Amino acid sequence: MNPALGVARILWKSVWQAVSLRSALTALLLSPLAVLHAVDNLTAADFRYAPPNLGTGKLPPPLPTSTRYVTVNRGSDDPEVGAFSTLPNIEHFKGRFFVTWQNHVKDEDQPGQRLQMRHSTDGGKTWLPHLGQPPVMLSSPLGVMLAKGEKSNALKRTQWNSGFAFTHDGKRLWAIANVGENMDKGLGLLALELQPDGTRGEALWLEPEPVLVDASFPVYPAMNDTRFAALGKEIRDAIDNCRAQHAISYDTKRRAGTEANPATIRHPKLPGSPADGQRLIEPSPAYRLKDGTLVRFWRNYGNATRDLFIWRLYVSLSSDDGITWSAPERTAIPSNSTRQTVGTLPDGRFFLIHNPYTHGDDFWQGADASLLATASPAEKYGSARKVLTLSLSDDGIHFNQAWTIRVLETLPRSEGHSKRHYDAANPAATVVGDELFIVYSLNKEDIEICHVHLSDLPH
Repeated sequence: MNPALGVARILWKSVWQAVSLRSALTALLLSPLAVLHAVDNLTAADFRYAPPNLGTGKLPPPLPTSTRYVTVNRGSDDPEVGAFSTLPNIEHFKGRFFVTWQNHVKDEDQPGQRLQMRHSTDGGKTWLPHLGQPPVMLSSPLGVMLAKGEKSNALKRTQWNSGFAFTHDGKRLWAIANVGENMDKGLGLLALELQPDGTRGEALWLEPEPVLVDASFPVYPAMNDTRFAALGKEIRDAIDNCRAQHAISYDTKRRAGTEANPATIRHPKLPGSPADGQRLIEPSPAYRLKDGTLVRFWRNYGNATRDLFIWRLYVSLSSDDGITWSAPERTAIPSNSTRQTVGTLPDGRFFLIHNPYTHGDDFWQGADASLLATASPAEKYGSARKVLTLSLSDDGIHFNQAWTIRVLETLPRSEGHSKRHYDAANPAATVVGDELFIVYSLNKEDIEICHVHLSDLPH
């Protein structure tokens, strides 16, 4: 071999390896940016809801026969129990399930509304205290408990059940109450500790100073107390970073006005308002797509006067791990303007639990006409919440499998403000091992849990 040719080949090989190494390094360095900006190529129009039964005139099939249904709480005219219960949340902590909800003697979101809780030590089969006894009172009524229209000179404080938050080490669990007055959810957040033995522990205002409530309400410390400042910040961080089991309820618009972003609680990561003028509330927890994008659905709450509803879920996306979010946009996923919940299963599939049937909507191509005829009377706030479904997606974008969780055929036992006939709605869920536990309210009176064995769900 020509020595010069051999040297040339060695030099060429060295150059080629250097170029290849440089290319590999460049690709490695740029790959996080590609993931970071993956959301730029994803839009609300990409989110689809197309289970096999769509347009057939039939509901999604029932869940597997191994699924178990258990009553957690049964509403009652007994003032200690209350006839109005809704917005339940569920969490598993040190071998015990906790279910919390907001409760009123008669009506929804009226003065005195409080938080209640039951817990289970046997995997959700039975609940404590037993159904014949009142539930645990997590937070006492805020002042006088009034039915809608009743007059009083007392402060008209209200509480909303706003989910759970763990401390960073996972050793303490807190239920979160959003405290407001006359539907203004903005006075303060109250953290209520849930003990591993099923009792309630400490209570702490997640605010710089305690919130003025009522002379009869207990005085709890706030973050200006040096003993609790670090703990309060830790809980607020858990909420703000979307690690809480349910996001605190807030809106994309103020109640009066059209400014983007200002919320009914102070939250540092609000997206902008949707361009179509709809007001959105109750964002779902976030789930992460395989490319790193965070996804969050929103409940449509109508326009400023609530006389125009667009019966779809809205979605906002984050490409920077939740630091900023895109303005919510309308998807093609039908929704009855009720709370929805989402999450990821152990096998990597994504779940969506919501009420997909709507009034005045051609999405179902008339297939659900007979179903809707037996749903709630037509009203501008919507109805047809009698059907609650579980939907699955392999990629978190196309939901192409669905099962019926509940079809409610019974009427409310007690009348009350904001009750709708045949209402199986406001779900929340948690995954423990190979089990999915779904909690929801029935006619805003009873709280029920649905226990799904994931291994029995077909792929």
